[in-house]
Amino acid sequence: MVASLRMAELHPSEVKGIWFVAARDYARELHGEDVVTRLVASSPEPFRDIYAGPIASAWYPEAAFEQGLIVIYDVMTEGNDTMFERIMEGCTEHGINRVFRMLLRASSPSFVLRRVPTMWRQIRRGAGHVEVQQREGESFVHYSELPWFHNPLYRMLTLGSLRALVRCCTGEAPRIEVTDHTRSSMSLHIRYKADSITPSVRFASTRPPSASLPITVFGKADQSAVHTKPDSVQTGRHTIGMPPKRKSG
Repeated sequence: MVASLRMAELHPSEVKGIWFVAARDYARELHGEDVVTRLVASSPEPFRDIYAGPIASAWYPEAAFEQGLIVIYDVMTEGNDTMFERIMEGCTEHGINRVFRMLLRASSPSFVLRRVPTMWRQIRRGAGHVEVQQREGESFVHYSELPWFHNPLYRMLTLGSLRALVRCCTGEAPRIEVTDHTRSSMSLHIRYKADSITPSVRFASTRPPSASLPITVFGKADQSAVHTKPDSVQTGRHTIGMPPKRKSG
């Protein structure tokens, strides 16, 4: 009962049209105009105009986004989950314009992953939050209050998108582990080659300071962790809410 009430209180979710444009253009680049025609024809009638001619600056309902993922999976992957993740990686890379891609190549994985909350707010509005915590060579990304993670396509989309962002920096795919997911949340542990950041914790979030929540990594909540203003970074000398690093050997 409490869970259902909390779901009802969530804001409506919308996705920016630039994602639909990137997906359409990537599908066209991959398989030609024929596949775009098939995608539109296979879509629910209320969303066909969106998929056929998306407007990059417009906002579209989450239902259109979810159905778009389903249609891409049905038409382009032949039921292959790995292929779907690769398509999501391609859509992400296609959506990053050339100038921004050049900046990514000059950035570190930790820097780019700390910008995930900023990117989230550029592409989404309404429901959903993202928190990122980091230490040397690894990041913990937690998505919450987005009640679509029960759909495996959303989880595969998230994996593909984060993998594409890190690969734009390093040229290599990072190791990503889904540590937990519920109907409305998803937690991931991302490992990559350590860069120049110190072992102290860094933190970024879509939440304002007034909406501070305990940070949970691998199920361990730390009430002392402080949420900074959206898209900002918190640094410190002590590890906050992090599992201990494993000793080698």
